[in-house]
Amino acid sequence: KAFRIMKVSPGKKMKELSKQVDIPYYDSKNQEFVVKLQTDSPDDELVLACIKPGKNLNETYKRAGALAGRKAEKLSTGDILLIPEIDFFIEHSYKELLNKHFLNKGFEQYFIAKALQATKFKLDKTGARLKSKAVIVVRMNGGSKYRKMVFNKPFMIYLKEKKSQNPYF
Repeated sequence: KAFRIMKVSPGKKMKELSKQVDIPYYDSKNQEFVVKLQTDSPDDELVLACIKPGKNLNETYKRAGALAGRKAEKLSTGDILLIPEIDFFIEHSYKELLNKHFLNKGFEQYFIAKALQATKFKLDKTGARLKSKAVIVVRMNGGSKYRKMVFNKPFMIYLKEKKSQNPYF
């Protein structure tokens, strides 16, 4: 499933769509491009980068960020934009924090039994929604392990505050 903008003719609709989409990078020869979608928050960026992956995620992110920082062109008449609908839920357990022991003010010994972050992201024709919550469970005894799930596709998507060096999603 995907949502799209296809060959919109000039007029009011084109002006509205043009306000929502920026194209800071487009290379037809290598079939690479970067698209920025307007968000409700003026401090956030939603970037989709269809670029060749780097040696690792950080290298790919840095290149995508550099390309996203270029002077953008607006969506124009005849352009085609097709974006896959994305809807996922990821839970991440911070295993490096599990079983870390500490003392409270009463000198009772506790440990971290669960350190989990759950993230839900949905991108469709109505917009992008991101919900995230974190849970830390502290116990005096016992413990458990949780699964780690990874989402990996041949394109990158991230959200970040414009003034921040790194994304928050």
